[in-house]
Amino acid sequence: MLEVLRVNGALRPSIMSKQLGISRTQLSKALRVLKDLQLVEQTSDDNDGRVQATRLSAQGTAFMERAAKQRHGTAQLVASVMTAGEQAIFAELCHKAIRGLQTEIGEHD
Repeated sequence: MLEVLRVNGALRPSIMSKQLGISRTQLSKALRVLKDLQLVEQTSDDNDGRVQATRLSAQGTAFMERAAKQRHGTAQLVASVMTAGEQAIFAELCHKAIRGLQTEIGEHD
């Protein structure tokens, strides 16, 4: 959810729930937790004041930046313990998994 907001900026709940493949009720519960943690903020939508748009807060943006740095460090560590051949196999398997997930998601749209 945080990554969706990081990539897309402010979003309406209807768009977020569709992109995440979850119900509006599930989304509302998750957003409540993220708001309590001060990772997201909600404001009136620029186009429709009756609707709340959700965006990352400054604290949420900082959290996502730290997470990206940690992922990068982890990727470097994994690469350092693999041979070039193992890295190629790992990359191939990751791409295969991604294609499978994309196909699965596409079938549910």
